[in-house]
Amino acid sequence: MFKKVLSLLIITCVLISAFSIEAIGASAPVVKNSGLENTGTTTDINAYNRIFYLPSNIDITKVQIETSAKTYSCKGGSSQAIPEDKTIDISKGITTDKYGNTCYVVTFDSSDTFTFYWGSAIGAVYVSTSNGIKMLRSDRNYKDKQSTIVITDYEGKVIYNDIVNATMSEIKGRGNASFSNEKKPFQIKLGKKTDLFGMGKAKTWILLANYNDSSYIRNTLAFKVANALELPYTPNSVFVELYIDNEYQGLYQLSEKTQIGTNRIEITDLEELNEKANEDIDLDSLGISRQNSSSSQDNKNLVSYTYATGMLNPDVITGGYLVELDNLYSHREKCIFETKNNNTYTVKSPEVASKEEMKYISNLFSAFEQALYAKDGKDQNGKYYTEYCDLDSLVKVYIVEEITKNWDAYVGSIFFYTDVDGMLHAGPVWDFDNTWGNIRGRKTFDTDLEEPWANADHGFGYGSTFGGALMQHEDAKLLASELYPIAASFFEAALNPGGYIEELTESLRASASMDMARWPVERRNQAFKYYTSYSDGTIDSCVGYLTNFITVRTEALYEYFNAEKNPHEHELEEIPCVEPTCDIDGCKEYWKCKICGRLFSDPDGEHPISNPQLIPKLGHDWGDWVVVREADYENEGLEQRVCKRDPNHFETRTIPKKEKQTTVTETIETTSVVTESNTSEQTTVSTSVDNTETVETTNADVTKTDQTSLVIWILVIVGIFVIFAVLVVTIIRKKKQK
Repeated sequence: MFKKVLSLLIITCVLISAFSIEAIGASAPVVKNSGLENTGTTTDINAYNRIFYLPSNIDITKVQIETSAKTYSCKGGSSQAIPEDKTIDISKGITTDKYGNTCYVVTFDSSDTFTFYWGSAIGAVYVSTSNGIKMLRSDRNYKDKQSTIVITDYEGKVIYNDIVNATMSEIKGRGNASFSNEKKPFQIKLGKKTDLFGMGKAKTWILLANYNDSSYIRNTLAFKVANALELPYTPNSVFVELYIDNEYQGLYQLSEKTQIGTNRIEITDLEELNEKANEDIDLDSLGISRQNSSSSQDNKNLVSYTYATGMLNPDVITGGYLVELDNLYSHREKCIFETKNNNTYTVKSPEVASKEEMKYISNLFSAFEQALYAKDGKDQNGKYYTEYCDLDSLVKVYIVEEITKNWDAYVGSIFFYTDVDGMLHAGPVWDFDNTWGNIRGRKTFDTDLEEPWANADHGFGYGSTFGGALMQHEDAKLLASELYPIAASFFEAALNPGGYIEELTESLRASASMDMARWPVERRNQAFKYYTSYSDGTIDSCVGYLTNFITVRTEALYEYFNAEKNPHEHELEEIPCVEPTCDIDGCKEYWKCKICGRLFSDPDGEHPISNPQLIPKLGHDWGDWVVVREADYENEGLEQRVCKRDPNHFETRTIPKKEKQTTVTETIETTSVVTESNTSEQTTVSTSVDNTETVETTNADVTKTDQTSLVIWILVIVGIFVIFAVLVVTIIRKKKQK
């Protein structure tokens, strides 16, 4: 009996071990982003739920797979061997998913099936965290300051690389309501200032998730119309794919952050001055106190403000400030102030402000707001509201909020800034997910496409009366009627066949398909407008619903703003064609009105356009690599190739140093037996042979080492099982004997 039990246990252990070997051998494949140099494993791509999401720089006819599989087959095709270089063609597995979007299905070793998506021609951001993505997703305030970030353009050209720079970057969650979504927005802070995609050098960038916007373009369109109105410091942005710890996170909008600084809001940086004045103080650790307004010292409209205790002031405290009207989430911030009009403002910069600084900025805003809300536009001292705040920026921000029908208009994300001169300016604009009817079933928000929205409080429990206060004044209404046609003409041109919106959505279609697969619309918050089709030419699609809303609303608001479609005779000047170069887009000729700045594609002003029609850059036509400096045993060499289009454009790359050769000397002793005349005599012949070998470690050696280690571990596991089995059986036998 004992022998039978022992045999059964040993067989079981062997079977378990064999299963373990098979499982280890069939590890999940990994896509190697082999076209990117000096990025290590940061840019490798793992499958998520058996789906690979590939960036545009990977050639789907030459996908390099790291796998132990021996064969693969595309959907409907025959099985074929995976070549030695592990490069496979997945393009023949083309099919469609449940939304009708293009994807590719590949099966490894006849049973291991994966789906592949291939993104649009946009850049990519790769992040390797130091502590995993779980912490980032669970805590909005958690900062991973030891992350590695690599950023590439759509062709795979690396434009930022912590590995090469020998730097570390930071990533953290961001957003208020948006952070509660399954797909999180993030903020990254690069290890060094970098110009990303022509947006100017900066360290801090925002990754907008656009999770609740199934068209993905609402924020972009709002920024574009603000630019058409020439509103200063409107954020620039581009679309990118985001990968964190080798897993695809979705289609993101990489945007400039609304902040004070070079290439951002270029005013005096009071936060920097505060840090210099308090070099020995940790400002973030200071306590926060609340000060109620004093009727004798403060503006009567001010209720209270909070401030940091124990701070020293710089010589000048009148600027610059960045302030946000935020009636929803201001309680999360350190330095805020409230007014009697039920508005709460957050001082975003300086984030930590002294009592004197908060007293100054809160009184400035309270006096401005007091004048704005007054019917005659004057505060308690008789000062008119435009003496406090620039009217042009006020009206332009209002037009953007109104034409987009922003649910959050004058509730949150309404920014103002002021420099040391004390004049307030509205802007930049921000946060347009909840626009153009994107929220279902809340009164008439998604059903009335024509109603004014930003000029009233709609009774949802938070104040939004600021816009109405502005539009009661005749000077504001007059300026709005003059400026509105500029905003309207942008959308009229953008909506044309082949216009900006069609161009943008087509350029994002493949990446939108990837995002919809990664974050299925059925799982998203159904309070927002979602459709299973991204863009099919009908109103019942993500883009179709949006474009219909824009079309109807843009036309209807002419009457509200009392604006004329053609308020003047255009004075057109021709802007000549600019030929493209290797790395810079050109543009076709167009005509611009000297009076209103509107653009047209024809000299008669009959066909408005939102932007000049670009002629794509030509790209480099590289010649062959030519050795400039030979490599030797001590120094790397250098080779160069020159663009055939422009000899001023060239690339260089290093040639590795020559490997030193090692001489191995072997002494071989040969013993021969010579027999002569029946006499046996042994002669020893010693031969010295010099063999020259190049010592190198090959992939085969590494693989062999890995396999040896694997076998050792398996033997150890089997041994442990056997010992355990023997012990158990021994104990059982002893108990029976007793």
